[in-house]
Amino acid sequence: KYKDIPHQWIRAQFFKGMCYELSNSYAEAFTAFRSIIRRYPHMSPLRHLKLADIELRIGVIYQKVGMGEIAVKVWEDLVKKYPDSYSALFAKFLLGELTEEKFRNQIPQGGISSSVRPYIEYSVGFKFQMDGNLKEAESCYKRSIELSGGKDIVYQQAKKALEEIE
Repeated sequence: KYKDIPHQWIRAQFFKGMCYELSNSYAEAFTAFRSIIRRYPHMSPLRHLKLADIELRIGVIYQKVGMGEIAVKVWEDLVKKYPDSYSALFAKFLLGELTEEKFRNQIPQGGISSSVRPYIEYSVGFKFQMDGNLKEAESCYKRSIELSGGKDIVYQQAKKALEEIE
C-alpha cells in the first residue's frame, strides 16, 4: 500500500493545480505543480503523468499572468529535455501562438529557437485562415512545410491545411 501513496499524492497535486488554474488562482496552481517537481525532480512515479506535462502547465500559468518571456523559456527547455513527448509537441504550438499580435511583446529579445519555427508558421497561418486571409495563410503553411523538412507532425498538419484552402 505504501507504494501507492506517491501516486495518489502526485495525482492529487496535479488535479489540485489544474483546478486552481481553471479558477484563475494561478499562484496556488503554480505552487501545486512546483511541489511535484520539488518532490520528484527526476522522474514522476506515475507512468502516465510525466514531468513534461507539469512543466507545460507551469509555462501556461506564466503566459496567463503576462510573463510570456518566462513561458517561452519553460517551453523551450521542455522541448529540449523531452523532445518526443506530447507535451513538447503542444509546447511548440503554444510557442507558435505567442507570435500572434496580442503576444508579440512577450517574445524574448533573443527570439524563439529555430526548431519551433515550423510551428510558428503553422499557427500564424491558421490565424490568417480563421481571419479569412487565405493568401497569407497559404504563404505561412508553405513556409511551415519547408521549415519542417517533412519530418514532424506539423508538416502533415500544414500540408492538410494547405490542401483545404487551395
